[in-house]
Amino acid sequence: MALTYDYDIHWAIPQEAQDDAAAAPDSRANYVAQFRNPETVAALRGADPAVQDYFTACGFGLDTYDSGAPEGCFPAEDLPARNDVTERLAENLSSHDLTGRETNGFDFAAFIEYEIAAQPIDMTAQPEAEAPAPGPGLGGLMRKAIGKISAASALRLGVSLFMIFVFPHFAASMLPI
Repeated sequence: MALTYDYDIHWAIPQEAQDDAAAAPDSRANYVAQFRNPETVAALRGADPAVQDYFTACGFGLDTYDSGAPEGCFPAEDLPARNDVTERLAENLSSHDLTGRETNGFDFAAFIEYEIAAQPIDMTAQPEAEAPAPGPGLGGLMRKAIGKISAASALRLGVSLFMIFVFPHFAASMLPI
């Protein structure tokens, strides 16, 4: 089965209770990003410890959580936390050497494609939220990232992951034998 990369924000203190001054709203300590798919979590658990450390440093837990949002969507109220996670995914690449690390089937390119294409959805507006129509495909994903995650974060993350995972293989194939 192919891994899916939908993830949700699991709040330690529910957002409706964050109005309390002691709750530290939107604090990084107040949430964890968790994949919905148990197979995706299992792949990360079986990946090289450096890959696991990278994801936990970026705010991910190695357990599952499902907000109930449809595939390809996430609760709109989680957007600030997701933006923070995306920023950390880009920032932490400089401090985590992932080159050549075993990913146990976790596909970074597919994860980034999902991250850029995921749609916020108002979970309070409909009893059973439905996924929006399919997106524009990979060619238009960067354009659609504006307003969902910062375009700079998406670009920095995409370029960084390309340099780590794709470019070394491309460069090696260009070397004379």
